[in-house]
Amino acid sequence: MDPSSSQPLVSIILPTKNRATLLARAVKSVLAQTHTNIELILVDEGSSDETPDVVKRIADARVKPFRNEVSRGPGAARNAGIEASEGDFIAFLDDDDEFLPNKLKDQVKAFETSVGSVGIVISPVQTFRNGKPVDYFPYNGESGNVFLNVLAGHTFPLSAILVRRNALAAFDDKLTCLEDVDFCLKVVQLTKAMYSESPCALVHLDDNRKRLSTDRVNLHRSFRSLQSRWFNDPNDSLLRNAQADLFVNFALRQFALGNFDEATREYLNRAYALKKDGRRLMYRLQNMAGPSVLKWLYAKT
Repeated sequence: MDPSSSQPLVSIILPTKNRATLLARAVKSVLAQTHTNIELILVDEGSSDETPDVVKRIADARVKPFRNEVSRGPGAARNAGIEASEGDFIAFLDDDDEFLPNKLKDQVKAFETSVGSVGIVISPVQTFRNGKPVDYFPYNGESGNVFLNVLAGHTFPLSAILVRRNALAAFDDKLTCLEDVDFCLKVVQLTKAMYSESPCALVHLDDNRKRLSTDRVNLHRSFRSLQSRWFNDPNDSLLRNAQADLFVNFALRQFALGNFDEATREYLNRAYALKKDGRRLMYRLQNMAGPSVLKWLYAKT
């Protein structure tokens, strides 16, 4: 008897564009999953390199390739992948990252041991910047109603999650980046989360490889859009506290990537304006000391 016949079907959504040299690694990590009842929805966003040839060489019936001749952005690509999928659970992977072999097995098992109201499982990832480990996604391990926790900037990449189909939300195809954060907020706003301690993926950050989130103008514009959407009641003290934490956590994550631009540093001042406590005063004073002090304190090499 085929062992996969008793397993729930998991759909993995993998958008890609001009990453021919990296795509094979990502695909290999999906096809090597110990949970074998899977479908890989591979959405090529109009690649102009050798990506179509890489896709043609994949000899596995579980891979379902799609191609958009014109790139519509990461949100639209993932929405198209979701629409084409048939799985009971949905996972996501970026084309330059990779799953660990037991990612789906462990997260499906977590669902099986959870209460019915759980719609998303979150697991830790191992992050590397230029090949060196960094603590870039330090999710604090909360389970249950985690909306305010995620809103405060305790975020995770899409590769860290597995989502029950009936808990899915749509990606905002108008956001040029941070659409993954917006998606996760939509999901955890309406369903409970379960944290599973087993690492599930490897995230590779490379200063020489362009990502949409490395465009500083687009990054700050998308960040402002998220603030307008999610912090729309200035009289809500819970939202004010969460926003104060978000400003700090967002700035620190950018510092970890070597980004010390003025707009990022200003988030520390805005955090203190929202919540005047000792922690935020410390960050504000560090900011007042200048970029050189912040680089000395937070730059990762």
